[in-house]
Order: sequence, then C-alpha cells, then structure tokens
Amino acid sequence: MRAYAAEECGCGRCERSALTTGASLQGASPEIEALLSFDATDSPILLYHAKETDSSSGATWTGSVLPTQQRINSSGNVCTLVPQPNMTHTVDLSLGNSSWPPLREFLFTHLRLAALR
Repeated sequence: MRAYAAEECGCGRCERSALTTGASLQGASPEIEALLSFDATDSPILLYHAKETDSSSGATWTGSVLPTQQRINSSGNVCTLVPQPNMTHTVDLSLGNSSWPPLREFLFTHLRLAALR
C-alpha cells in the first residue's frame, strides 16, 4: 500500500505497517528464538491481544504481550498495543467499528494519511 500526504509521522518507516490480532513471541523454543530478529527498519506493528489472559493460548498481558512489545520497541521499531477481551481472535476492522479508533490513529500516523483528517 502506498499513500501520499503532506505530513510524515517522523518514524522513518511511513508508508508501511503491520497489523496483528493476538500474536506474542514469548515461550518460543530456543531454536525459534534464534531465528527471530527485529530492526528499526521493520514495519510498525499494531498488536491487538487479549488482556489479561488469552485462555486458548495461555498468553498473558504481562508475561507475553508486554515483553513482545518491549522486544520490538527495543529494536527501534514501534509496537502499539490494543487490549481486547478474552477469546477475541478476530477483530472487526470495518470503518466505524469499536476497533476503528486505534486502527485509524495507527494507519493515519504510519501511512502518512494525516492530510486526510
């Protein structure tokens, strides 16, 4: 996706972003951990995840989600968290839905859409 606008957010990675619903990186085997890398040039991430606990995976906000965000942010990248109710494994991303405000802010910031506001 490519979008043009008069303003940039200043992150240096505008025009690309990643959205994820319920992924965390904690508890991976050492073999998998060795393959993971994060860089400041990676796409910014908007991470929707259950708070406090995802009962299907056992992932917790403090034990899984926050460490994932910290690991990504420590690389110089940006990971924005959006708390969700337990068992919310799909997020309605339609315009005007309750999930729209954080999605809108994220897209407008990282895809340089500020001029469209």
